[in-house]
Amino acid sequence: MRISFFDWIREGVRQSILLGLSDAATEIGSEKDVEALNQQLLASLQQQRITDESPPAARGRRKALGRSLNQIVQSQ
Repeated sequence: MRISFFDWIREGVRQSILLGLSDAATEIGSEKDVEALNQQLLASLQQQRITDESPPAARGRRKALGRSLNQIVQSQ
């Protein structure tokens, strides 16, 4: 599996957010609430891994944010 720099950053941010939610639930919720939230987070992570392993073409194409290098060269 090849991972790009931006995929690595995106994964790190996602993990940080999920761990932060779990820590916040631990601080403000009861033990029962924390277990329920952790189970929901785990299910969400497992579902995300299934969708992340799909081929890039299946995920859809992102809209370009500006012109590509080829477009710039062609317009000159």
